[in-house]
Amino acid sequence: MAACPAFLAGSLGPAELLVLFVVILLLFGPKRLPEIARMIAKAMDHMRRASQDFHDQVMDIEKEVMAEPPTASPPAIEAGVLREDEAGEEDAPSDRPADAAAG
Repeated sequence: MAACPAFLAGSLGPAELLVLFVVILLLFGPKRLPEIARMIAKAMDHMRRASQDFHDQVMDIEKEVMAEPPTASPPAIEAGVLREDEAGEEDAPSDRPADAAAG
């Protein structure tokens, strides 16, 4: 089995971080680094807030579902769907082939 590169494994070590910093420094220059850091921080804050909002919405829905009293019967039976033991003889499928039933 081939070894997975570190950037695909999900963890960055000090060497990878240093290489990443040097590449960013060369691409954008020292004057733009603080601006880029602020943009990344804002984006991370926005993502954290969106994640928290989503989590709160899911928890609110879960609380609503748990607070509702259980219904007396499943919705499928209320809609008119019959269980196997309630089906009549005329509703049951025939074991005979179609040719034998017609003749």
